[in-house]
Amino acid sequence: MFDRIPQRPAGWRSVLAAFGLYQLLAILLTLPAVAHLSTVLVGQLGSDAHENVWFIWWVRESLLRNAASPALIGILNHPAGQYVPLALTQLPAFMLPAILSLWVSPALAYNLAMLLAPALNAAAMFVFTFDVTGRRLAAFWGGLLFGFSPAIWGHMSGGHLNLVWLVGFPVFAFFLRRLLLAAGWRNAAGTALGALLACGHPNLPAYFLLPTSLVLVWAHAGQLRHGNIRAALLAATALALALILPLYWPMLAANASVSATNAQVGGVVTQSVDVLSVFMPPPEHPLLRRSALAALAQSAVNTPYEAIGYAGYAALLSAAFGLWALRGRPTLRPWLGLLLGAGVLMLGPLLKVSGQVLTLVVEGRAQSILLPYQALAQLPLFQWSRAPARFALTFHFALAVLGAYGVAQLLPRLRPAMPAWLVVGALAAFSIGERLVALPFPLAPQLATPVLNTLAGMCATSSRTVVNIPAEYTANYLGLYGQTVHHCPLLGGRVFRGVPNGETSLQFVDALLRPGPAQDIVSRPALEEVNAALAHYAVGYIHLHHLAEGYSEAQRNWLRSVFPEPAAAGDVEDLFIVAPAAPNGTRPVWALAPWQWTDVEQWGSAPARWVNGSARLFIFLHQPQRGHLVFTAIPGLQLHHMDLLVNGRVAGTYAIGDWAPYASPTLDLPAGANVIEFVDRSGAEHLWGDLRCLGGTPLAGRFSQTVVCNPHLKGDRAVSVALQTVDFVPGAAPAPLAQFGAELQLLHADWPTEVAAGADLPVLLAWQALQKPGADYTFFIHMKDAAGNLVAQHDGQALANNFSTLHWNADEQLSFHLTVPLPAGLPAGNYPLVLGVYAAQTGARLDTAQGTAGLLQLGTVRVRAP
Repeated sequence: MFDRIPQRPAGWRSVLAAFGLYQLLAILLTLPAVAHLSTVLVGQLGSDAHENVWFIWWVRESLLRNAASPALIGILNHPAGQYVPLALTQLPAFMLPAILSLWVSPALAYNLAMLLAPALNAAAMFVFTFDVTGRRLAAFWGGLLFGFSPAIWGHMSGGHLNLVWLVGFPVFAFFLRRLLLAAGWRNAAGTALGALLACGHPNLPAYFLLPTSLVLVWAHAGQLRHGNIRAALLAATALALALILPLYWPMLAANASVSATNAQVGGVVTQSVDVLSVFMPPPEHPLLRRSALAALAQSAVNTPYEAIGYAGYAALLSAAFGLWALRGRPTLRPWLGLLLGAGVLMLGPLLKVSGQVLTLVVEGRAQSILLPYQALAQLPLFQWSRAPARFALTFHFALAVLGAYGVAQLLPRLRPAMPAWLVVGALAAFSIGERLVALPFPLAPQLATPVLNTLAGMCATSSRTVVNIPAEYTANYLGLYGQTVHHCPLLGGRVFRGVPNGETSLQFVDALLRPGPAQDIVSRPALEEVNAALAHYAVGYIHLHHLAEGYSEAQRNWLRSVFPEPAAAGDVEDLFIVAPAAPNGTRPVWALAPWQWTDVEQWGSAPARWVNGSARLFIFLHQPQRGHLVFTAIPGLQLHHMDLLVNGRVAGTYAIGDWAPYASPTLDLPAGANVIEFVDRSGAEHLWGDLRCLGGTPLAGRFSQTVVCNPHLKGDRAVSVALQTVDFVPGAAPAPLAQFGAELQLLHADWPTEVAAGADLPVLLAWQALQKPGADYTFFIHMKDAAGNLVAQHDGQALANNFSTLHWNADEQLSFHLTVPLPAGLPAGNYPLVLGVYAAQTGARLDTAQGTAGLLQLGTVRVRAP
């Protein structure tokens, strides 16, 4: 127990016997994997299995064969490469299979590691729980509970080798406990080695190492009065840091980048454990999935790989018995604390039951129930994770320790006629049966396809780049696995979630290699321009994956129409060869991000596409270039505040309430693919049918151009704004026409060159607020004759008097029309137009340095007879 020097550890014969039983059980539960190690991968199709095979291959090639850092990955995102500091943190889990891959294939090394991991985890736990209970059968039970916990086997089905290889958990606890009781350099070294082995995933230092260290040191706080214990603990800490920091320091230095990646991926609430799932078997349990409870179990597990929280009733009852039998004694307090702490934290930031986030009504408003993880999520180590459910690994570790104590207390109480081994065997059989994650266990095929075989032959004599499309998750992991076969560099390629904006080139090429209408909101590139852009990235091979998200027959047919017949093809893939081309050109090459835009609609003289919340497009430049973007925006029925992002940074902000042109500030764009994104800060609105059929909008009045209604366009649509005539104009953005006071500047003004007497003269004004206006301003247009007499005018506020300047935001651009009604008897001739701005309450005009008396001469308009 905790208050005495530990006994001798379990003998090697006992450990080998336990390991043999565990290994046999692991083989049986994963059947038929052991008979097909060269043709399947342990884990579901669509899991991380293929990515992990790639990383085993990459560690072998980079670290073991070339003594290079696995974090510097030049064969992905070619030609720029990728720096992935997360890769270093995975080495404790991947080193053994990488070493194995020196003699066998990476896929076989992965399979062997996955089949060995549960047995090794359980055997190490056997050693630890024997050390604390002194009973082999109790230790066997503890090893079984940990090595075959639903949390670990859920990650096995997800192909998460780095979250299955947890032998470091019991090794660390074993040596740290012994160190705190007896000091010794062996215990210090073992503690440091266990800490390293327990850090095979960046979540585990915070999710296991830190809380387990705290509870063990707390339980043995009295021992710290001994100098030799303190010295041994300090030595173990120093040695552990010396082993771990080289792997984790690069990620610490890139903390902002890693946190940004997790923010993009998201899913913290969905990848938390549901309270119901703690007490209900996994949804793919062979008995449950055919029962009336299947739907309920499914609702409690949003993410099958991550959010399996089932504890098991045999495990809970044995732990409860141990707590009851040893009540009043301090032996189990640290493990109970670890169990409860990890159990609460694995629930994530919000309490949810049966898939629903629970709320409380406070002062008439529903408030989500916040949990402790919400506060911890902002700390550095926790920022790296998007999956609080991984605390379940620590939860099951503590549960296994408590369960072992429970069985150790139960066995002496059995009747003499009842064999202890039979009781533990029955418990083990029941526990395995109730905690099955899936049966048969999911297996994914290894890929030996015609395309990969063809690529392997071509890449043996060429280093041209392979592009795997569509640029989605499935094509990515299939492409990574394929690289272990053909060895060519990849355009894009994401490993361990990659880095923010690390796949822009791949996403651009995927968008470029898709069909579209001849007339679009951007100019469609000619085939020679497509080839020149591909040549910039040295793309030689296009691997089209039919199983990938976003695959369409239209893209396949388009590729077949512009490239030669596929060099190789299978039921679910095609390989196209790109003819060599010169990587030069003068025109920008545009491409629309797929699935983010509506189909083309004709608005006036140009096509338009609607944005729903946000949408991206790409502009590829052969050389760095200075210029500015121009585009025309069409609002829905409401005002929308839109941000223009260029390569992830806000370049302009706009209030869109009228059908009008806009421009960005001057931009310096680098060579290669640049990302242009329109983001609606106001959120999408819902339109019914075709807006063109209304003939106008409440904010802007009648449309300024003739539009053709489509009465067959029906149904509800979520839209923000429509865009048309998007272009990049070389050179600096035009200077503002005038500044009015300290708050407003006029960027652009436009009107028809000629208008008939008696008609309305629409004058387009493009404004920008230099700071938030402090008054409600009115804009006026005066038309004067040659003698300076006022012959027509219009005074009003923006957007048909619906948008006061008090609501304008600093730096925001707004374009709108003012309509000047002309008298029917106005003589033909040229008339000057004058613009001014005054405060609605006082009538005081804003001064402008570009005019006199607050009046700006815009230009002239020719009036003709009606």
